[in-house]
Amino acid sequence: WLSFDKHSEIIAEFQKVRQTLEPQAAALAAINASDDERQELHQLMLEMHALGDDFNQERWIEVDTRFHQLIYFASGNHFISPFGNLFKAVFEKYFRVVTREQILKLELHQQIVDGILEKDSDKAYQASLALVK
Repeated sequence: WLSFDKHSEIIAEFQKVRQTLEPQAAALAAINASDDERQELHQLMLEMHALGDDFNQERWIEVDTRFHQLIYFASGNHFISPFGNLFKAVFEKYFRVVTREQILKLELHQQIVDGILEKDSDKAYQASLALVK
């Protein structure tokens, strides 16, 4: 069921679920993330910027997958956090399809991290919503 391309119905369904859950997870992460989780998000963002200068698709997939997983984990919500693991395989396949030779929406990733690091739940929510639209 994980065989899909950029225009498949499964991608559309996945994006609908992300639009529902991920902005809320980001908002909660801004409130609930531990210092270690905030530090890891910061480090992942630094690596994303470095990959913007020297793109490596396989490494991007690893970093971006971990980035999105960590947002779910850092939400601190026992019902939202498990989606980080549930979505792991889908994130990996999805990022492989949508990022062939370039990084997508790096600035929105940065805005999400900024919101979480600043403990600004609305900023994190809005940036995440813009990212998954």
